[in-house]
Amino acid sequence: MWEYQIVKAESSGAFLVSMNAAGRENWEAISGAYGVSESTKVSLGHGMPVSTRTSVSMWVALLKRRLKE
Repeated sequence: MWEYQIVKAESSGAFLVSMNAAGRENWEAISGAYGVSESTKVSLGHGMPVSTRTSVSMWVALLKRRLKE
């Protein structure tokens, strides 16, 4: 049997730190992806001007490790 975990980070450095820490705990990456969201206009309401939310990068990996029996 396997157990699964998802690792997410907004920078490659933080992602590598998280992945290395998971590797020391016997987690194995089985899938990974990098994506960037689009910039969007955001209204804060209450008479505040419309602002732009900048795009956000995200590193994501699916990890697995064998359950201890």
